[in-house]
Amino acid sequence: ATYYGNGLYCNKQKHYTWVDWNKASREIGKITVNGWVQH
Repeated sequence: ATYYGNGLYCNKQKHYTWVDWNKASREIGKITVNGWVQH
């Protein structure tokens, strides 16, 4: 599986994508704290 950030993983062999919500909520929280300026 490939990890794309924000809790998102994709499995190319099996053609499915899933989200690790523990990771996602932490990373989204960091983005919120840092603001959207970096993007």
